[in-house]
Amino acid sequence: GKSFFNLTRENGLLENGVSAITTDRQNRIYIATSEGINIVDNKTVSSLKPDMFTRKKIIKKILKDTQGKLWFLAGNEVFLYNYYEWININNLFKIKPNINAIAQDKYGNIWLSVINEGLYILSKKNNDSY
Repeated sequence: GKSFFNLTRENGLLENGVSAITTDRQNRIYIATSEGINIVDNKTVSSLKPDMFTRKKIIKKILKDTQGKLWFLAGNEVFLYNYYEWININNLFKIKPNINAIAQDKYGNIWLSVINEGLYILSKKNNDSY
């Protein structure tokens, strides 16, 4: 809260070009680049390079939902990260890989904009399933 520090490739960032950024429920910072994801925890930088993220599937947005889970819009697909596994939402709900936007409403529903198909709404059924 009193100073800034510059985070670049030279001190741990996978790539200098950042495409998305958010925090998780422990206030770690998730930084998406074309090379993968960096996690910054109290100035300590680590990296996460899941196989599903490649230069063809660059992360465009990271959404932290009301439960603290992270949703990644990469390429035209959405992946949910619940801190122990990656879930491909397109495969799970049989949505064509044409997603171009993701948002959450005040009720916890996840909205997906799908090119040439309109909107998909993943509605909350109970505390943690859609």
